[in-house]
Amino acid sequence: MKQILKVIIGIVILGVIGFGVYTILPEYPHNIVKSIVQPVTNARAKDLIHKVQNLPNKDVDNVMYKTILEKNTGMCSWVYDNEIEPGVEYVTFNGKGASINLKEYAEYNGKMSTSCFVKVDFKIKGNSVEIVPYIDGVKMSIDDGKHEEMNKQIRADIFTQLYKGMKAD
Repeated sequence: MKQILKVIIGIVILGVIGFGVYTILPEYPHNIVKSIVQPVTNARAKDLIHKVQNLPNKDVDNVMYKTILEKNTGMCSWVYDNEIEPGVEYVTFNGKGASINLKEYAEYNGKMSTSCFVKVDFKIKGNSVEIVPYIDGVKMSIDDGKHEEMNKQIRADIFTQLYKGMKAD
């Protein structure tokens, strides 16, 4: 009986330590762990992530976002969140190691990266999906009402390069 109690206490202590480490992880490794556990424990997350992954992108030959985003990135994760805004759900993609040339987009802090961190937020409200990419932590969207066409253009360029490879200078 004493031996069983020691094993149970050991498992509880390891669980508490594991949870403590998980909570202090930075966003990227935290999301890697979350992307493994979340689809198993949350049916809504699994369903919504699957739907977002299978959305076609009209700017890239109607290829699905899963294919576009995972083709030239490594250590990918897809996570779900519904606690940011009431009535709004988010699916977020994270990936590392992408090569993207955004030098022509000076207003967006654009540069050429051969190994960048890519984050894409899919903001879902009802039947509409707003897509906002981030490159190395910089939001690739200017929300001032004057840059709507440029926002669409840079989004299309990012997704095209993620799928087809970095464009030359």
